[in-house]
Amino acid sequence: MVFIGESGSGKSTCINYFANYFTHSSFDEANHYSNMKIVIPNSICPQINYGSTSNQHTERNVHDNPVSQTQDCTEYGFTWNGKHVKIVDTPGFNDTYSTKDDGNIQKILKKVSKFQLATAISITINGTNTRLSTSIKTTLTQLRGSLPDSVFQNLFFIFPNCTEETQNFNLRLIAEFNPSQQRTFNMQNSLFSIKDKSILQNSKLVKKMLQTWKDSVDTMADIMNEISQTSAASAQVFEDMRIKRERLIGHKENLIKKQKSLLNAIKTLDIEKDRLKNATKDQQANRNFAKQTAIPYIELEKKIVLQYNLYTP
Repeated sequence: MVFIGESGSGKSTCINYFANYFTHSSFDEANHYSNMKIVIPNSICPQINYGSTSNQHTERNVHDNPVSQTQDCTEYGFTWNGKHVKIVDTPGFNDTYSTKDDGNIQKILKKVSKFQLATAISITINGTNTRLSTSIKTTLTQLRGSLPDSVFQNLFFIFPNCTEETQNFNLRLIAEFNPSQQRTFNMQNSLFSIKDKSILQNSKLVKKMLQTWKDSVDTMADIMNEISQTSAASAQVFEDMRIKRERLIGHKENLIKKQKSLLNAIKTLDIEKDRLKNATKDQQANRNFAKQTAIPYIELEKKIVLQYNLYTP
């Protein structure tokens, strides 16, 4: 399972939920988060207690929400129904901290290409969004141009931060991806988005949190059942796509260099053209000055000659 989406869409939170689903851990009304597994640090649980296969998370600053927290692709391993499950967390697109989307795409393609098969590409979109914002549109456009065509049969759409009845996002906005009802899910994964632990003192709110957790467990069960019925795609297509993108990026960089060189040449020509115009003007001005000074010089020479003839014996 590969989680892909824009920055702040809830990818890492979903993975924390799946970590607890696979390990049969749960939110508790009395003990709250005490029994939950944390594979990715967050504002409410900043310490991990369940390692990834690389034994290192790549979160930047769990308190810095405007930017993508995940800096690199991180792989997590679990067991489900006797099967080994690998989940990959990826850097978010359209990061307000940097403009390295091309590099992030290359990281994703390179990471997935190391696997033999890829069963589910999970696109996360914040379900509270009411429209296709510029950032989401940019993200989807980048994904459309980055994912191999053959894996579009393995796309799953997860809308975090909402339930089915509270989802604001209209599926018609992503009609080009042909999202099927069977592979579209809502998940109210707000347990790890809490900023103030004081709400845990409110028993009524805690009961609501427990219920949303139970609903999310049911959703994750539905997701896994659907994935188990999905034919895996060869990961080799990701490697092929990565190589093609590297070549395109190389060509783009060469074109940019040539364009800059051409612009510099045009600028140089314009400068020389201005110099030529100025030189022509200066030449014309100097000619006029030469005519004006030549006349008195000739007259003076004539006067000297006349004076000489007058006093000659």
